[in-house]
Amino acid sequence: MTSITSIYNTSALFAYIFSVLLLSATHSWEARKLSAVALAMVGVTIVAWGGSSSTSGGEEKYEWALIGDGMALMAACLYGLYEVRFPPFLSLPLP
Repeated sequence: MTSITSIYNTSALFAYIFSVLLLSATHSWEARKLSAVALAMVGVTIVAWGGSSSTSGGEEKYEWALIGDGMALMAACLYGLYEVRFPPFLSLPLP
């Protein structure tokens, strides 16, 4: 469960990537932000791979854990896209 939580918290990484790619007029790549995101990704990788030791299920249990981690990564990616694309629809038009 720890790995899924940490992987889902990568949504900030995806939000940063999507904001630079989709909102390039107002956002750009910055070394400070890239290093912070890279450091966070290292932490996520350590937690995700460190918690994937199999005990009594063997290979099958590990395979299901990878599927769950992949689904959490996809959810984080989609949530990052949602954070970037949805707010313009929430703002009220200016008079």
